[in-house]
Amino acid sequence: MDKTRGFSMNALYQHIGISKQGYHQGEKRWTARIDVKEIVKGKVKETRKVHPRIGSRRLHKTAGIQEMGITRFEELMSTEGLTMAPKRKWIGGTDSRGKKHIYPNLTNGLKLQDINKLVVGDLTYLINNNGTYYLTFLTDVYSSRIVGWEGAEDKGSEHAGTTLEKMVDLRGEENLKGMIHHTDKGSEYRSDEYVERLLDLGIQISMAKTCLENGYAERRNGIIKNDYLEFMSCGNIKEVRCALDEAVYRYNHLLHQERLGNRTPVEFEAWLQTVPLDQHPVLELYDFQK
Repeated sequence: MDKTRGFSMNALYQHIGISKQGYHQGEKRWTARIDVKEIVKGKVKETRKVHPRIGSRRLHKTAGIQEMGITRFEELMSTEGLTMAPKRKWIGGTDSRGKKHIYPNLTNGLKLQDINKLVVGDLTYLINNNGTYYLTFLTDVYSSRIVGWEGAEDKGSEHAGTTLEKMVDLRGEENLKGMIHHTDKGSEYRSDEYVERLLDLGIQISMAKTCLENGYAERRNGIIKNDYLEFMSCGNIKEVRCALDEAVYRYNHLLHQERLGNRTPVEFEAWLQTVPLDQHPVLELYDFQK
């Protein structure tokens, strides 16, 4: 008999209907579950250092969680308070005054089967205690890869031009002919210089009638700003541009996306090179005219 307890452990095992061996096996399983949980939580914390606001499903893949399935993982994220609260929508950055260089929406119901067929662009604000900065992006819709980006202290159209030239350098002029360039009607995309450059490259110009018709570009803005830049030092324009470069790298090279077969955008583009074009998955865009 255990004098400190006033009863024998064998009597307790018999009372609760379990053997001593069964008790210790259960204790080991419980300890193992605790260990697995701590391992997974450690992986979550390490991954969040790179992707601070990544959602649970993407996190499961990006962190390489093999200790538990997605359902149990989402339950753990919820019970441990590791899910991320939704962010408020940021202020948009469109100035669509004037009727110069207005183009129709060419993306309605469009079917894509390769990269360099459609890029979408948008300008947005980044506001912090040090001021207001302006960010422009171009994203290849098929691969979700951000192919051009720039940060600036004003909304000048030359910054959109810098974003465009980054895409040209990355993709190569010869690969852009016939591509559709889709944006809202922001003045930065309707300047003479910008429109002339697009036409010189043989790129088709498409514009959204409403913000809904440019939703894909706006979602990329939200990911870069809310999931990355908010957690980086951005005290001046130099720091904004360095943080922006880092955020785009993490998004393009490290963030797995379910639509891409749980690959990153860069991995998805590399995979496309190994698959015949007629076997590429088809991405059909929403038709706002219906």
